[in-house]
Amino acid sequence: MKLQGINISSILKPEVRYIILSKRFVSSLADSFPSFTSYNESGIKIRELIVFDKKRIYTGYKYTVTAQSDGGLTSLTDEDEVLVSLRAKKYDSMLTTELRFLGIKNDKPDKLLILYDVPVIGRNREELVNEIKEFLKLWDGIIVEDIPAKIKPEYKRQVKAKIVDVDYADLLFTT
Repeated sequence: MKLQGINISSILKPEVRYIILSKRFVSSLADSFPSFTSYNESGIKIRELIVFDKKRIYTGYKYTVTAQSDGGLTSLTDEDEVLVSLRAKKYDSMLTTELRFLGIKNDKPDKLLILYDVPVIGRNREELVNEIKEFLKLWDGIIVEDIPAKIKPEYKRQVKAKIVDVDYADLLFTT
């Protein structure tokens, strides 16, 4: 599925109900970029796709959508390479994570896909990385030796999705 000319299939899955277009400040690049963020019915953030190309993407819109399947890494199949990394979070004695997929095109960052809905936990880094490796294999057939890793997404998933409604939501999501 494309919104404003950008393939956003990777942020889609059956639980997604809304997509918000906003600007996101990326501290490592010291700039704000357009961000497509998907949410479930309860308003919980599921996935995010940040586009580093500054072409005309109009932010401030809320799309109500339905999707039949998970988009995997479809939004990143046109990249030269993709770097996979994690951002661990500690809760009591357990670790959980969000996964980050940085798409590189022509030796420059092009897109960043962030998965907030990673169903893995571990007691330490080794256990967490092993769980992530298993998740990646089951989720999109990705096999890695360790995290961080370089991959090249090979195939696009066909995602049946449709836009149900569009609202201008600028007042709700400006920062």
